[in-house]
Amino acid sequence: MPKSELAKYINDVKKKGHQDHHIRHHLKTHGYPEHLIENAFKELEKKYDFALYIMIFFISVFVIIIAYLGISTILKFTSSQSSVDYCENTSIFIRKYNDQEIICNSFDEKYKIDFLVFNNGTDEINKISFNVIGEKKKFKFVDDTPELFSDTGYVKSYEYDISKGGNIENIQLTPVIKNKRDRYCKNQMIEITDFNSCQS
Repeated sequence: MPKSELAKYINDVKKKGHQDHHIRHHLKTHGYPEHLIENAFKELEKKYDFALYIMIFFISVFVIIIAYLGISTILKFTSSQSSVDYCENTSIFIRKYNDQEIICNSFDEKYKIDFLVFNNGTDEINKISFNVIGEKKKFKFVDDTPELFSDTGYVKSYEYDISKGGNIENIQLTPVIKNKRDRYCKNQMIEITDFNSCQS
């Protein structure tokens, strides 16, 4: 039996469940030289190795494709979520009093700052992010407003310690709406920069 046919024979009987040592013993008792038997087994091992490499290659390609499609889907979803403008219907302004956006009353080394925040958008505003930026220090807090529906306003009062913060340079107001979580509408932030009545 030629070497390739011997390898085919060994492969066939292995498929039937025969063990390698039984096959070797059987072939030796039927007159096959040991070196032919071993070469046939080595030939089979090379075929098995090649088949294994092919299988690993296709599995790797499949995993890469699945991973790529999964990442692409996640990126598209994230992009679509980030492109949503939750604040397109949100807007606030400061209603002036005697041509002033804020009213300052001083006592000791503090100022009581009053201003009227008005909702002129269509979304309900749940909070106002409020920053007072002084020469020395920045003060920041989030104010839980009463329900600030469209076309409604509320008066905000804030005590500012000028000895700690120095003269006020800027006040920033950012509306916060609720959409599954707090959304800070930074593109709708307004700034107050005229503080003539609040300077020491």
